Amino acid sequence: MKTIAEEVAHKGIPSTSRELIWSEEFDSGTAPDDRIWSYDVGNNGWGNRELQTYTRDAENVRIEDSHLLITAVKKNGIFTSARVHTEDKFSFMYGTVEARIQVPDLGNGLWPALWALGHDYSSIGWPACGEIILMEMGVGAAIEDGVVNRRVMSAAHWENNGIHKTDGVVLDHPDNLYNSFHLYRMEWTPSEITTYIDNRRIWTLDISNTRQFHAPHFLLLNLAVGGEHTGICNPAGITAPFPAEYRVDYIRVFDNGSTSLGGSSVQSNPAFE
Repeated sequence: MKTIAEEVAHKGIPSTSRELIWSEEFDSGTAPDDRIWSYDVGNNGWGNRELQTYTRDAENVRIEDSHLLITAVKKNGIFTSARVHTEDKFSFMYGTVEARIQVPDLGNGLWPALWALGHDYSSIGWPACGEIILMEMGVGAAIEDGVVNRRVMSAAHWENNGIHKTDGVVLDHPDNLYNSFHLYRMEWTPSEITTYIDNRRIWTLDISNTRQFHAPHFLLLNLAVGGEHTGICNPAGITAPFPAEYRVDYIRVFDNGSTSLGGSSVQSNPAFE
């Protein structure tokens, strides 16, 4: 039985001075491991007037070439895609999260994201549970500014005395980000959350007085089509090329001295086998 760090080293991945305590390498099977991942399905707009139907079909979500592949498809004017999450199966509080991701050509109307919701989402709802957005792209202002494939946003949502609060920042990367892999990282400590792309800092949030960000969160990955975030809620306005492939090479969590893990997958992660 190998530890996660031993398994990652076995693959020739450089070690770091931090302790790697959880890893999803997407290197086995043809579908996301159901010990770790669950699916959201349907076409209810997902609170953002999104245009896609989320499915669990292999056409929209599968493991391929040691990557998680989420594919947005357009057929007969109907959009399908996928959203996966780790609710109840994997959660974490504090720590360093790294994800190596390749987004598709977004222009215009595609909306990829890597984010996290508070583990009590199902009982208290959003935004009371808290939301951390490590990476999302495709915002309408980026389309207007001609930088939709370069602008990355990180943000958070929470509730304070019944009032929805939000904070976020965008970064315009010097290069187009689609069709090449980039490293997205979040440093979450008891005092702040900071995000990076390719070691460029995107955003920092002081969380010292925000209770939602001192509780476990679970991960979500999705590729939406249209919606209020993009400013395109009419299918005729979607001009992005299809099929559109959103690839995730890995997601890794490192201990920063305060990190804790939870969920049923922690002891059944394939890296332990």
